[in-house]
Amino acid sequence: MQKSMIIVGADGPNSIVRNSVFGQGFEKNFVQGYQIRAEGSFDKNFVELHFGEFAPGFFAWVIPESGSVARIGLGVRLGENPKECFAKFVQQKNLQVKKLSETAGLIPVAPPAKQLVAGNVLLVGDAAFQTKASTGGGLIFGLQAAQICAATIENKLKHQQTLKVYEKNLKELNKELAIHWKIYSFIQSMQPKQMDELFRKAKSAGIERFLSDYGDMDKPSTFLRKILFKPSMWSLLPAAMKMI
Repeated sequence: MQKSMIIVGADGPNSIVRNSVFGQGFEKNFVQGYQIRAEGSFDKNFVELHFGEFAPGFFAWVIPESGSVARIGLGVRLGENPKECFAKFVQQKNLQVKKLSETAGLIPVAPPAKQLVAGNVLLVGDAAFQTKASTGGGLIFGLQAAQICAATIENKLKHQQTLKVYEKNLKELNKELAIHWKIYSFIQSMQPKQMDELFRKAKSAGIERFLSDYGDMDKPSTFLRKILFKPSMWSLLPAAMKMI
């Protein structure tokens, strides 16, 4: 009996196994991430996102673990030097921190992959671009896809069901991933002044409370549609409609 192979978290754009089975074309679908864990003074109740020339193609972040320790990093498009961009970010924002450790890696950023099955090979997780293009996170989506993948292989072994059903069974998950891609693409298409204006409108509309009440980054379709029924959010409708 032919066995199934699962590729989990392929090693970036030059994955030998994935490219040999599925072909090329993945090379540009990544951003380079660089992050440090650092000591400093932070508001532990707030996560910061920063957009600017220091993070071309993505954004920078400050994620507090406590009032004195945070993860600080950024993503940049392929071809940029992430450590140099990070140094520029720290300088521009005047961050007074002491580095404790550092990590770096590639973040898959792309619309949901359409072909995930070839023969007895199935892609899941980072290898399948099952990551949120808007944030770079992918743990929840990867685990959900892994469950679907495992069930597909079980049905293949027990009932001889085709492995191609894996792609069909990812329809709902891919719908949410597609919205994350639209959010990412929309933000990246904006000029700095346009982005500042959008963020001002959002803050004026009370976006912090709205996201606290309805925000779910693993199901963006839910909270984006809730904007339609919240009059205070209607000034954001043009932007929201481009993401649905």
